[in-house]
Amino acid sequence: MEGLCTNDSRLIIGEEVQPDDSQSKRLIIGVVYLILAFISIPICLFDCLAFCRKPYINQSCYKLLTITTILDVLNLVNNALIPGFLSIFNVTPCNGGHWTVYFGFYHILIWTAYCSASEVLAINRVMIFVSKRWSTLLYEGRRTWLWMIVILTYVGACVAWVPDAKYIYDPNAGVIYDWHFNQMHVFNNFFKMGFLTTAYVIMLACILYQVKGSMVKKESSQIKISLITLSIAALADIGALGYMVVGYLPKNSFVGQNAGVIAELCWIALHAGTGIIYLCFNQAVRDQFRVLRGMKKTWVSASPRHERFKADEHFELTRHLRFPSNSCVERLADDTRSLPPAASRKMKRDDEFSLPLPFFHGALLDEDVDKLLVSEGDYLIQTKYERGHMRPRLYLVIKGKERTRRVDIQRVESGFRMCGKTHSDVRQLIEFFVPRGIEISDEKITLRRPVPKGKFQLVHKDIKLQKKIGSGAYGTVYKGVLNRDRRPVAVKRIESDNRNEQGLVDMMKEARVMQLYDHPNIVKFYGYIVDRSPYLLVMELCQDGSVEDKLRTGKNVSTARRVDMCMQAARGLEYLHHKNCIHRDIAARNCLLQGTILKLADFGMCRATTVYKIDLAKPQNVRWLAPEVWRSGETRFCTDVYAFGVMLWEMFVIPYSSPYCVWKAAMVKEKVMAGYRMPTPESMPDNMCTLMKKCWDHDPARRPTAAEVRNELEIINKVLNDDETPQTARLETSSMQYSITQPPSSQHRPASVYLEMSESSEINLQRSRKNEVCDRWRNGQMCPFGTDCRYAHEYLASSELPPRTQDALYRTVLCRHFIENNGRCPYGERCMYAHGPEQLRKVPNTERRGHSVPDRICHSFLFYGTCPHGNFCRYNHLHLWQIVPRSLDSHVRIPKLNDVRQAVQDLAMAGAI
Repeated sequence: MEGLCTNDSRLIIGEEVQPDDSQSKRLIIGVVYLILAFISIPICLFDCLAFCRKPYINQSCYKLLTITTILDVLNLVNNALIPGFLSIFNVTPCNGGHWTVYFGFYHILIWTAYCSASEVLAINRVMIFVSKRWSTLLYEGRRTWLWMIVILTYVGACVAWVPDAKYIYDPNAGVIYDWHFNQMHVFNNFFKMGFLTTAYVIMLACILYQVKGSMVKKESSQIKISLITLSIAALADIGALGYMVVGYLPKNSFVGQNAGVIAELCWIALHAGTGIIYLCFNQAVRDQFRVLRGMKKTWVSASPRHERFKADEHFELTRHLRFPSNSCVERLADDTRSLPPAASRKMKRDDEFSLPLPFFHGALLDEDVDKLLVSEGDYLIQTKYERGHMRPRLYLVIKGKERTRRVDIQRVESGFRMCGKTHSDVRQLIEFFVPRGIEISDEKITLRRPVPKGKFQLVHKDIKLQKKIGSGAYGTVYKGVLNRDRRPVAVKRIESDNRNEQGLVDMMKEARVMQLYDHPNIVKFYGYIVDRSPYLLVMELCQDGSVEDKLRTGKNVSTARRVDMCMQAARGLEYLHHKNCIHRDIAARNCLLQGTILKLADFGMCRATTVYKIDLAKPQNVRWLAPEVWRSGETRFCTDVYAFGVMLWEMFVIPYSSPYCVWKAAMVKEKVMAGYRMPTPESMPDNMCTLMKKCWDHDPARRPTAAEVRNELEIINKVLNDDETPQTARLETSSMQYSITQPPSSQHRPASVYLEMSESSEINLQRSRKNEVCDRWRNGQMCPFGTDCRYAHEYLASSELPPRTQDALYRTVLCRHFIENNGRCPYGERCMYAHGPEQLRKVPNTERRGHSVPDRICHSFLFYGTCPHGNFCRYNHLHLWQIVPRSLDSHVRIPKLNDVRQAVQDLAMAGAI
């Protein structure tokens, strides 16, 4: 230590200067250092929490920037707090003892780490300006830390090699171990003074240019503050480089003696100014301060791996930090930081929102919006995704005198801004312009009528998604539940990557077609959801799968059942053609089953027109495509009939195989255009074979229409499904099975018991008569066959609807349609059941007896103790213990099992059940 305190002090650069031992001067310098240190430390902490925490920065740069900020705080402590105390208490390396040596090495270690981190960050910023591609290659993932290790090794080598250096102490500057810094200045001369200074000057020039642009464009105060703060941060880094420069100045004047102090004070002041601007003018930092101070009982995680804050309140407070109000900030962030794909996808998910307004229509396409705006003054809110924006933009769409106008609704720090007015809520913003109107391009438009959502426009809270059941052309199909009536539905979900591409367009095309049609043999459409992504298409769920899957399983499907499915498909196709709609994708895979009901599905290629021109360069359903389409490129009703003929072939080929399965698509096209047709399946009846060949006629004009196909199939179905009553069936109840023989005299009536075994169901499927209405269903009774009944459980024509009178027979029963469809009944006033409790008719037992059948026992009351028809049931309500002999113990009412079995068999044999 004695060698360190010699009077022969030398400067490596500059002339020797006599130290100034003025106690007052040292005191002033120390106090200034302490003040700046205590101001800068909390400011840098706010800078770490608020300024650095933005979603536009990747994880590597975020960690590096966080470490740089923390080291900046420690460096301020070293450069201000320690020299300040040393200056105040007149501590020198000569009288301070060994602790000054420890402080010196600690100071050098922190300063070296800080320089390394700041250099890596500076190089990253410059590389982003030069080439984003190279910045991504050099600074993605763990490669950032490799750069830091290289520079840290370089700076450490500079510190370690100190040949023949002398310790210099300058009490005016208050810097400990100046020789270390002088050596680092020498070895970092070209790097720091050349490359880094140029990089920071370029960065500052770009930021100042954007500041100038924001002033001209009248950007919001939030953007101006952000740009100015970035400018001050760049100036602070340049000030740090300036501190190195002044170290080489000769210290033979007042400026030379105090150059280090002046440069370092300017550097600290600039860093403090960055935080002060954010603290005073930025609402997010003030909210951060209130949260940390405890005004809001919220815990904020400071870990860099938490990309979201844990508290909802904090999310609302700092929404504008993560979702800036203008694309200017996005461009600035893109210029100074890189965004990895994973963070981009997460950003997209976080930016989604849905406004709780009746006239908010979400991402509805422009052509659909224009149809909703009918008269002048109609308006609604629409969201659109545009290139260069990772979040949806809001637009107020108004119907003007000549055309539709769209006004941009900006999201700013304090809420939403439109036409120079800002409100915290969109509803308040719209209500402000309703009485005043909006002036757009010298045209003043009055907001007269908000256009509400249509009956098919649902929101996400209306649907509950469950398990995945398949994949479609542009998304995934899920099983879900419609919350309003707990109805199971099928939901097509567009993948997030296609939400602003062709997927949404295709989905809306299918939705426009499906909402026009309602038929028993067409999949029912419930609505679509476009208020926010993911976009959904909601339709009827057919739980038995497609016809193709049923045929592929190899299960024994009778010929009569195959004919019945073809007939139902023909009914659906006839309905579409009657509505001037071309399906363009008739195939067994697009026919779904719900019980015994077949429904046409997949309307993605459907077009509401009589002639549709297709692009033959795009992929086509070659195996189902009519030959004339390859020549003219036009699809008509006759092309659907040709495809229907191919589907007839699919229905009867055993085992199932795709049409022309042994040929490739090009060969199929060549053969079909030459007139080749597939051979007739062996299991196909002759009359079905004749119909199939008519559908395959090479001349489109000679092919039958969909109505003619349906008529022939009904005739064939009636011949195959003649009226035969099942002679045997099986009754299954809890733990007992009885074989029941039905009397021959019972015709056109199924047994009055629940028949749930496969024998009865198969018989009913084979002898289906869906062109007749089930008598039990018509009379309001529960059909024992359920969905497997061979008769139709619906009214086939309006003439079959029973008239509704005040003394209607079934007013004692509530209408099932009225209950399940929230007060809507398809039969209206002609319905014979009660629409609500106030219409229920109380019938005494005496009147009930007038309509009863005394020789029959109600099976529902017999086995279950309840009857859905109540007192108005036509059959006798008797319990088991009333018809079965009691056991020997007279006080026990429960009969023995053998007695029950014998009594039920006797009743069934006699036809009394």
